[in-house]
Amino acid sequence: MNTSQAEIWETIKTIKTGMLNTWDGRRMKARPMETVQEDYTGTIYFLAPADADPVKELRNHPEVGVTYMHTEAGLYLSLSGKAEISNDTELKKSLWNDDVSTWFPEGAESNDVAVICIHVESGERWRSSDGFSKLYKRILANLESDNPDLSFHTKYSS
Repeated sequence: MNTSQAEIWETIKTIKTGMLNTWDGRRMKARPMETVQEDYTGTIYFLAPADADPVKELRNHPEVGVTYMHTEAGLYLSLSGKAEISNDTELKKSLWNDDVSTWFPEGAESNDVAVICIHVESGERWRSSDGFSKLYKRILANLESDNPDLSFHTKYSS
């Protein structure tokens, strides 16, 4: 895992639920999805009903965005890439856990469960200062008649 993948994974595993943004041919749509993998090597995995709207949308328009945010920690991640829909039973089994079983009691072998594979092509990550640091930077910026630098920003590409 390279540095950017490590930073991306550190953010994802902290937050776990991302907003999956798809295009239905007329408008953007977003919905929360739980990341189901245990590590990250450039692809994000979600499980969904095979007949769900995001699965249908991604078959026609594979360009996708996924955002993760943890406002209390000041942590934000935006990723873009291409989606692929898989019905591979072995892949589903490798991603399966107790939480997934709650949503899909029919099991990993079911054709009613699809894997949404997001192959990440680019992304951006922001980490803002904590409360005390933010207050200090604002006061300092006001004294210097400048804008405060309240976050760290990193860009990624594959």
